[in-house]
Amino acid sequence: MKKLLLSLLCMVFGLIAYADSYTIQFATANSDPNNFTAKTAYASGSDYISNQTSTNCYAPSKGGLKMSSSSKNGTFIITLSETGKVAATSIVVNAKKYSSDASKLNVNGSTDVTLSAESVDYTFNLDGSVLETITIKATKRCYISSITVNYDAEDPNKAPCGLAYETTEFTVAADQTFEKPTLTNPNELPVYYVSSNNDVATVNALTGDVTLTGIAGKTIISANFDGNDTFNPGSAKYTLNVTSAPYHTLKDLVTKGQDGEEFTAVGNFAVLYQKDKYLLLTDGTSNVLAFFNSTITSYEVGTPISAINGKVTIFNGLFEITDFTLTEGGEGAEITPTEMKIPNRSAKL
Repeated sequence: MKKLLLSLLCMVFGLIAYADSYTIQFATANSDPNNFTAKTAYASGSDYISNQTSTNCYAPSKGGLKMSSSSKNGTFIITLSETGKVAATSIVVNAKKYSSDASKLNVNGSTDVTLSAESVDYTFNLDGSVLETITIKATKRCYISSITVNYDAEDPNKAPCGLAYETTEFTVAADQTFEKPTLTNPNELPVYYVSSNNDVATVNALTGDVTLTGIAGKTIISANFDGNDTFNPGSAKYTLNVTSAPYHTLKDLVTKGQDGEEFTAVGNFAVLYQKDKYLLLTDGTSNVLAFFNSTITSYEVGTPISAINGKVTIFNGLFEITDFTLTEGGEGAEITPTEMKIPNRSAKL
């Protein structure tokens, strides 16, 4: 890594800030215009890359990365290696537009920048959190020659802060409570807590207590120390995966289930109808869920079902369930075909 020592001399505080950077440089010539899986596409910096995926991206023979085609926009995602994962303060992308295209790009969800005809460094500021992926999205065609990651480095004259969590990933259902893990803080430093996604969970900035919002998703909870005269700044983080709370009625499942959601429905259900690859379930109300293309053809009417697991898919406005399994057991549900109402929704295996 190229070492940069930025001295910020302040007469009052006498502070010194240290920074570092690394650059991922794309090759100046490419032999395979459609291959960006090989590290030969880079002139330098490939050691900072663990994996990469791309959509509508190309490696033109004259070098660099070309994003987008004449009709489709491009996305380029780099998963960083352990060496590349740093507390990044900014990402600098050297890029230019293609011909007369009105080219734009953004990095990690930033605001779009409009590219010029000449190669220019475009800076995207970050919050200093550990950078794990770099996602570049382009509108119209453009060329990228390099990506530079700037980050804060530790002062060699100060000690590490020592913050850590023993376990760094947890999973909890949205209707449950979550007990915060113990933070290792050997130097008893003052810390504050931040949630990366308050839509999923909020955290008390002083205590680290976590409150779930009831919405499924993922957030990263961090304990942060800003540094002092003795210790370098630092943080400890853990990932909190919040899964959907179990549904208890078919109505809730159909009306609240979101596209792509992996769900569990727990309750007293029963097979209302079974013939060949067609199956109806009821929860004892007028609501009925239809399953098509079922590979299971041995259910008898009245068979009790205690749980449904699957994935919600909205296809052409139609509610469907894919990859589902049914768990037999429980009390079942009362079958009242005369009160049955089949909604205009379906589910299929």
